[in-house]
Formats: sequence, structure tokens, C-alpha cells
Amino acid sequence: MDPEYRYWAWLAEGKSSVDDAREVIRTWTSPEGLDQEESYLPDSGWKTTWTYQDVRDQHKRGYLLPITEDDVERFKQQQR
Repeated sequence: MDPEYRYWAWLAEGKSSVDDAREVIRTWTSPEGLDQEESYLPDSGWKTTWTYQDVRDQHKRGYLLPITEDDVERFKQQQR
């Protein structure tokens, strides 16, 4: 069974569109109850990262905008 993903755009302050995203991130909860995350990288697809956690904990600047799976697909197309 596939996890239930939540999608996020990591944006710089003052930006408000997926078109301006630094990265897109998907998060989910593992069957063991652990929070998991991956960022989409144009060269290699989805890879484990700590971006969501780092932004949330203010170790990286910017903010996280909830987005849809369609937004993620649009971001991927822009990266080509």
C-alpha cells in the first residue's frame, strides 16, 4: 500500500507560487509512525532529505506552502 503523501513547496520569503519553489517535498508517516520526507531532484527523482524538517525548525530560511500532486507535476515539467 502506498503511503498517503502530503506535498510542500519550499519558498523564499516574499514568494507565493510553486513556480518560484526552491524544491518540492513530499512527507508521509511510515507504518512505524515515523515522519518521512523526500525532495524531488530533476537529475535523480525523489531522494531522502531533511529540508522539510530544517525549514520547520528554522535551520533553513523560507517557508513551506502546502501544494497538490498536480503542482508537483508542474514543477517537474519546469525543471526539464
